[in-house]
Amino acid sequence: MNELTPDERKILVDAIQDSATVVHKGQKGMNERIKQLADEAAKYSAVMALPTGQSGNELFVAKFAELIVRECAKSLWTEECHTSDLASEEYTRGSNKIRKHFGVEE
Repeated sequence: MNELTPDERKILVDAIQDSATVVHKGQKGMNERIKQLADEAAKYSAVMALPTGQSGNELFVAKFAELIVRECAKSLWTEECHTSDLASEEYTRGSNKIRKHFGVEE
């Protein structure tokens, strides 16, 4: 794999940041948490794309999807899970099932 020049790296970082901005700019009804996850995925892809030479857009999409799946799995937790072993077990099963379905490891 060829090394990127400093100019190519800057162009790549700018493109990744621009694509992350496009994901949530103008989306008035979009949940604030989705915007935060998009920002996190953009930062991750910018950092990881440089040393590996991988496509920043592919890394962004993969990380963004992973973060959404993790957030969905985590959202199953309720106050009842703190006090009930059964609810806690159900949360664990449901959370694991969601992650497994999408191929996201713990």
